[in-house]
Amino acid sequence: MTYIALGDPTQSQSFPFLASTRPLPQESEQLFSADSHVLEPGDLWQRNLPPALVEALPPMPRKGFDKHPGGTDPLSRPEAMAADGVCGEILYPSLALHLFSTESPQAQAAAFRLYNDWVRAYCQALPDRLVGIGCLPAYDVSTAVAELERCRTLGLKGVMIWQSPPPSLPLHSPHYEPLWQAAATTGTPLSFHALTGFHDPSPITELPAWDNLIRRCVASKLNSAVELLYTLIFHGVLSRHPNLRIVLVENHIGWIPWLLQRWDHYAERFQERLPFAAGVLPSELFHRQVSCTFLADDQGCEALQGGWGINNCLWSNDFPHGDSSWPESRQLVDRKLGSLPPDARARLLRENVCQLYGLELPAPLVAPTPQHG
Repeated sequence: MTYIALGDPTQSQSFPFLASTRPLPQESEQLFSADSHVLEPGDLWQRNLPPALVEALPPMPRKGFDKHPGGTDPLSRPEAMAADGVCGEILYPSLALHLFSTESPQAQAAAFRLYNDWVRAYCQALPDRLVGIGCLPAYDVSTAVAELERCRTLGLKGVMIWQSPPPSLPLHSPHYEPLWQAAATTGTPLSFHALTGFHDPSPITELPAWDNLIRRCVASKLNSAVELLYTLIFHGVLSRHPNLRIVLVENHIGWIPWLLQRWDHYAERFQERLPFAAGVLPSELFHRQVSCTFLADDQGCEALQGGWGINNCLWSNDFPHGDSSWPESRQLVDRKLGSLPPDARARLLRENVCQLYGLELPAPLVAPTPQHG
């Protein structure tokens, strides 16, 4: 048995867990989730920020996934990972996702700095398997750049900003240029997670609650993702910063091939009017610089079967959120991607994400055999 040093954000502990060094059966290929989540303690900000800043934060209700101990306690994480056949995870927040709609720049900056410290400590439990993504406050771009640099110092491999910015700071504005440049220069992947920022339309009061819920989960997410990708491509962000690496998180992928095909058509038709280099198509910029996470996306998986996006797409299990494939990710992967050749599956399930973040693939985790008697 190999002992892996684990710890949590407040204590230093040791915990035994089996890291396999023996070959696994071919059907037990390694999975590395490009979009999993931690669950921050509900009172993290209340305990550590001045009351005036706490009052400026939006409400952060706890949800059903807070019942899974692996979300908050890193000592419980390996067992959950092993049960799902996962050897490593890129970790995004849960509660802190709500903080991208904070209207106070000072409160948001303080809250994100605190979260980044907390997730760094969480990942120290299994530093070769747990990879934290830092949150950047983008009201003041110099603050965002400074926090990006601090996140790198903390060992966080990527950062994220709001997917739906406030109307006063659209993503096509010059405001973000120093951040694009900093992320490109340092080689730091910049993520945009679904439902972050000022994305929610006002509820339509004459409709039932379920109607607004479905609109939010589908239409609002899709509209926000389309606007983001359009801005990055057609407003020249990607062409001005060819080393910038973008990650679309939890926006799914089935809609992207069709959209790129239509954009290519109109880019060729109106080429002389567009701000990116002549002869460069939107799809070429996408395939050069954009990665996308996917889960149970039937249309997206059909596109992957046809060879589209093999180098751009990143499998995820979304643990421990409600849409998660845990603990049946292997079965889902076999159903959705089983006909792909092994090299394509390897890229989608582990190699793309490791290449993007500069990671070594960890050894497989094998759940301990129950002891009887």
